[in-house]
Amino acid sequence: CRCYSPTKFSGVHMDTDVLFLKIERLRRLYRSEILTVPVERGDNGTFGLGLSDDNEVLRLHHDANAQVIEPGDQVISVEGVPLGRGPLSRLLAERFAERQAVTLTLSRAEPSTSTAPLTGD
Repeated sequence: CRCYSPTKFSGVHMDTDVLFLKIERLRRLYRSEILTVPVERGDNGTFGLGLSDDNEVLRLHHDANAQVIEPGDQVISVEGVPLGRGPLSRLLAERFAERQAVTLTLSRAEPSTSTAPLTGD
């Protein structure tokens, strides 16, 4: 049974799973470095990035950009244009459809220096 209870903040209900994810994203952002990397389209015409709804790289579909992008990187902007809450694919289609290469700004989580496991306390 997957059990959870909504948490209420100022009249707004939040699923505890959603709240945990938002806190975890803030924690990652705090311990991350910002990188600017050039990426290019592969033979199939795509940049080959499998992304989450939050523009986090989940997988690389081809090797064209494997030297500069890692799973876990989060795309923040393209050519200095911030993504905000929108998907990378929309911005690429609207503003960079004809470009073979673009520069992405990424947030990359720094490796944890702690070896202690996280607890729920």
